[in-house]
Amino acid sequence: MLETAKNQLVISQVYDEEKTSNYVHTVSFWWASASIDYYTTYIDNLKSVTRDDIKNYVNKYIKGKPMVAGILLSPDMQTKMGITDFNQLLK
Repeated sequence: MLETAKNQLVISQVYDEEKTSNYVHTVSFWWASASIDYYTTYIDNLKSVTRDDIKNYVNKYIKGKPMVAGILLSPDMQTKMGITDFNQLLK
């Protein structure tokens, strides 16, 4: 499943590079948010990710950490859905 996800990301990036308008937006995004080097080595770095890398990331940054969640409902929708406490949605 991890390999399938990696392949889908690679295919998506290669496909986006074939369309000039998408490619310009992609390159400018990575240039502004990370670096061109990050973008040009993305595929190789993506292929090197392992299950243990993902497990370590989740344990370090997500599992057991504080979170923020929100939901925007009209009073009518809240009544129709029977929601009286936001915490019941998180269970």
